[in-house]
Amino acid sequence: MHNRRLSILEVIRRSNYFSDLDEEQLDKVVELCREDSYAAGEAIFAEGSQPKDFYIVERGRVALDANFSARPGSWKRGTVDVITDNQGLGWSALAGLEALTLSARAIEDTQLLAIDGIALRALLEQDPRMGYAVMRRAVAAASARMQNTKETLARILSIAAHDLRAPLNAVQTYISVMAGGFFGPISDQQKDILARCTERLTEFSDLIENILDITRFEEGYLPKEPLCLSELLQDTVELLRPVATQGEVSLELEMPPLPLWVEGSSGRLRQVMSNLLGNAIKFTPSGGSVQVFLKADDGQVLVEVCDTGIGIRAEDLPRIFDEFYQGAAAEARTGPVMDAKGVGLGLSICQKIVAAHRGRIWAESPCPNTGRGSLFCFTLPRTMVETDNGGGRGASARKGVSGNGREEAPDRG
Repeated sequence: MHNRRLSILEVIRRSNYFSDLDEEQLDKVVELCREDSYAAGEAIFAEGSQPKDFYIVERGRVALDANFSARPGSWKRGTVDVITDNQGLGWSALAGLEALTLSARAIEDTQLLAIDGIALRALLEQDPRMGYAVMRRAVAAASARMQNTKETLARILSIAAHDLRAPLNAVQTYISVMAGGFFGPISDQQKDILARCTERLTEFSDLIENILDITRFEEGYLPKEPLCLSELLQDTVELLRPVATQGEVSLELEMPPLPLWVEGSSGRLRQVMSNLLGNAIKFTPSGGSVQVFLKADDGQVLVEVCDTGIGIRAEDLPRIFDEFYQGAAAEARTGPVMDAKGVGLGLSICQKIVAAHRGRIWAESPCPNTGRGSLFCFTLPRTMVETDNGGGRGASARKGVSGNGREEAPDRG
């Protein structure tokens, strides 16, 4: 019995959660331990539940699994981490939480030290120094595991997207050749069918690119450089002019006289501004207006896009930046590109881009300036850049325009 206690003490001492404790504190933890055995494949606890016990692997291996979803209603289970000798699992029992629990299953015949969560929490509360030492390790382990979960999903999506690209490009090439009559004459009806196929394949290709965008942001890849946001916004408005003109939507831009600079990716920030402006035009009926403002605000640069369109329902507003979410507006397109399709990734990607620039993005509906439509805003940290003339293309501008120079506007949600 004494030897067994020493063996348990050694496992506790080597564990990543309790390695900072002194001998007296370790003895108190040993008093709470019992040994549990699990056969290969047997579940220890399920995702979303609250484990009653905190575990340390004495011998064997435990897989931590999570449910992944690339789209609503489609779930796949994947292994996030494998816990081996002297490592801990079930940290939610240690913290008294349940929302962030993964599933745990034995990969092989496994021996665990189980510690009652309530008793362990009480012990840590009695000894604050001990509690701090253990919870500091628990927070680090939980943070690493959450990051590993995100990276696992990003890798899965990236691999799947890349694997889909090659056959998709081949099919698009074959359809283009057939539509061009290289394999013989085709009827107008056949041409129409091939054109519809091409449209759907283009939507699929855009979806793959959006998924790849998400994985890039999850992996933290975003090169930045000093850039003039005033110039970038003005260029974006000019690019969007033709479509707004076609839809008889007035587009106005107002900027301060001096240019505003930020540290960022010009391509990605252009993507955000094109998405917000394109959405505003898309959801604004003919005769309506879209106003764009660029302001300096307490060390930040603020961009506002205000429209007089159909607005966003109150129940949709909290979720419009969620991945794959499309509100009622997606079914009620009334603007010049009302036939544009999407899967609800546009605003989610915008949010990730802005967050990667250490900024914030939000929406209000109706727009407080007009009492109608919607207001989309985002902020970025301002960068001070020395210029020769202090002016340039960032000068004040207020233009009545209609349009958006993109062939297809992005999704509102």
